[in-house]
Amino acid sequence: LLGSLLRVFERDQLECRVLQSQAFRPALTRWAEVLVARGASGAKANPHEVPQEVADMAKGGSAEVRWVLKRLSSQELHHRGAPHFPSTLLQRGPQYPFQPFELTYLRGKV
Repeated sequence: LLGSLLRVFERDQLECRVLQSQAFRPALTRWAEVLVARGASGAKANPHEVPQEVADMAKGGSAEVRWVLKRLSSQELHHRGAPHFPSTLLQRGPQYPFQPFELTYLRGKV
């Protein structure tokens, strides 16, 4: 279940950190219990369908847990996509490790 929840977000997003935190552990355990009671597998569970029992339990808990559950329930695309700025590796000019003549060029520019 945790793996399918983590795949909804990019791995460096705050949501992934909250999903792996101690504060989310009770909600994750309750979610797994609900799935087992339904006879479903955590790997095949839809991460966007947050069980009502989990949402009710999280109301008295951490604000971060409530926020992540709300993000999951929203069913929005949670990936940020490509950055808006160009890659520094695609820019023209000398790049590290510098050749001696490139270093001289850079010293003259700065």
